Amino acid sequence: MATYRIRKTSSGEVRHQVQIRRKGYPLITETFATKKEAQKWAMKTEAAILDGLYYKPTLEISSMGDLIELYICEFIPGKECSEASKKNQKQRFLWWKQEIGGMKPSDLRPKVLNKYRDILSNKRNHTGGTYSADTVNCYLGALSHVFTIAMKDWELVEDNPVWFHHRSSLRSKPLPKI
Repeated sequence: MATYRIRKTSSGEVRHQVQIRRKGYPLITETFATKKEAQKWAMKTEAAILDGLYYKPTLEISSMGDLIELYICEFIPGKECSEASKKNQKQRFLWWKQEIGGMKPSDLRPKVLNKYRDILSNKRNHTGGTYSADTVNCYLGALSHVFTIAMKDWELVEDNPVWFHHRSSLRSKPLPKI
């Protein structure tokens, strides 16, 4: 059952707080600008609880660094591939963690990804040359998979921003003709 309270902010604004208490669920609280919004949210949330569809993530992810670290700890060990492949994948994730680890997942937009795509394109590899477009796309693919797992399996993010940016188009070798 929902309980409604009127709260005032330090600036004097009126806010409407809703609390939902259900047996077997933690206290669910949300605050809204209008009572109508609060009532609408309460109805939807209570219906979702009754239908068994309500889910609030128990994991708190505040930065990309946290999200990448969670992926490294939870997902990479279970992958069925060689240790060398796991090491290469982890290297890519650690690069992303170093570069964007302090950002919020919601702040990572295609424009930001394009900037890091360009940084990767100019990065020097072990032979002294720059990374190929294929390698850059592998780095972007790794980050995309972090978002896909966070979205589909962990329900921590709403979308995958890597899907909406332009991949590196300069391929190091032509695609085979079929």
